[in-house]
Amino acid sequence: MGIYKTKAGYRVQVDIGALPNGKRDRKTAVCKTLREAKQAEVDLLMLRRDLRGHSNRVTLSAYIDDYFMPDKQAILRKNTIAGYRRDIELRIRPAFGGCLIGDLTHAGIQRMLSSCPTKKTATNARDTLRCILAHAKDNELIVYNPAAGRFKMPQETVKKEQFGEWVTTLAEHVEIIKKADDIETRALLVLGLCFGLRKGEVLGLDWEDVDFTSRTLRIERTYTYTLGAPDLTPPKTEESRRAIPMTDYAYGQLLKLREGGGVTHVFGPVAAHGNRRMSPKRATDLLVRFRRRNPELPHLTMTTLRHSFATAAIRSGINVASISKWLGHADVTTTLNRYVRPLLVNLKEDAKVLDEAYCRAASGA
Repeated sequence: MGIYKTKAGYRVQVDIGALPNGKRDRKTAVCKTLREAKQAEVDLLMLRRDLRGHSNRVTLSAYIDDYFMPDKQAILRKNTIAGYRRDIELRIRPAFGGCLIGDLTHAGIQRMLSSCPTKKTATNARDTLRCILAHAKDNELIVYNPAAGRFKMPQETVKKEQFGEWVTTLAEHVEIIKKADDIETRALLVLGLCFGLRKGEVLGLDWEDVDFTSRTLRIERTYTYTLGAPDLTPPKTEESRRAIPMTDYAYGQLLKLREGGGVTHVFGPVAAHGNRRMSPKRATDLLVRFRRRNPELPHLTMTTLRHSFATAAIRSGINVASISKWLGHADVTTTLNRYVRPLLVNLKEDAKVLDEAYCRAASGA
């Protein structure tokens, strides 16, 4: 390390740190004058100080393959890893794979996000890149995470109703369940509308998890697509592993499902064939067929059944903190921000309640 006189002028060499593979990373500059060489040496020494002995001269693609993914595969669920791989291969690697990890900028990330076809795609890509760069920051390869800032996402081009609609009253839930003319569809509706279970939780449920004596239902596993095939895994989080109380209505519906399934109905309420669990695809297909047979009903999906339960329960007066625990959320803000969607008709009903309060106040009551 130092300044050396050469025929072309002065050469500056500074070891700025170690590459992730342990090799020394040396930077060199060639200057015409000694004054320029001394300034270049100062600049490189300042860079070494900022990097704390670690070099960021590794491509993002190499860092993902050699460090990020091996670390994450050891601790994360398979479907989470599958989501990371999707975002990396479709969005992140094509945009930044050959870039040095220290050269990524907020502006460059914004260009990548703006090229995404939907807000959901952009959000997923941003979240994955933010995790990768946070990992690099923890390893002291970068000083700050450029993906942690705010970004402008693509505008929504599809109405949310196309992905399913919320049914916001318990009376509507009962009428919908009544229209199910087969045991499998009825089970999906009961577990979604009466318990607010996630799709994977519905499909992973066994009869041994349903305690008719204590009237509780335990969530111990999920059954979802992982790397292209259904896979039985532990619940999503520790909060997701939970016991849920049964209402009298739900208790009665589960008893009917148990009796209707017969002795071959061994896995759980939705596994009527007995020899295998219902696949996520079959669950989706059953609800699609149910909508076709009942076109007057709202567009229901496994996700909106869960959202409908949360909205209707809160509108019925249940405390949001209780509903959050019921749904297996770690934070009540998730319940309010993502799962509660009162419709315009609900707001009009609320306005009538306010009108009655105004009338009582005006009359002096």
